[in-house]
Amino acid sequence: MNDSEQKKKLPLKAHLICGWPIFLIFIGGAIGGVLGVAAYYFNLSLYRSELSLKAKIAQSLLAGAGAFVAWLVFAMVITGLASGA
Repeated sequence: MNDSEQKKKLPLKAHLICGWPIFLIFIGGAIGGVLGVAAYYFNLSLYRSELSLKAKIAQSLLAGAGAFVAWLVFAMVITGLASGA
């Protein structure tokens, strides 16, 4: 894929499909925001790939779920450290 194809504007639908993990900012604060934005950019790279739309959506869901699981792990570690365990 050349630079001009990568820089073309994506439709709003693509940003909605890719950006759903950003909701983590509302439940996870700064850590959730970082993980959500990382998943968003990962999803954008998936959307620009040659995969089928179904595969892009499935992988977008998996990437967001992975970000959520990572947030849960961070939250448990931080809670454990804060409680002295």
